[in-house]
Amino acid sequence: MIRAERQFLFDLFAIESAIARAPRHHGRKAVETALKSYHPLAHLTKSMPELAYLLLVTRADLPTPQVNQQPLFNEEVDFHGRS
Repeated sequence: MIRAERQFLFDLFAIESAIARAPRHHGRKAVETALKSYHPLAHLTKSMPELAYLLLVTRADLPTPQVNQQPLFNEEVDFHGRS
């Protein structure tokens, strides 16, 4: 996938959009599994938007946030980063 992305053949947002349009498609689970293997912390994400955000942070060379790790004020926090 990384090579395809560099050659502009892979578009995460287009795939995410297709999944959103067809949430019951029989191939959805296979695509989501493949996408989650795309990033080392992807298995911690709970949704495609979370995975998309994690990939954007990584590509922007920002510090890697904690993903769905700790509650903050008794609420689940998708991402938590240190400044």
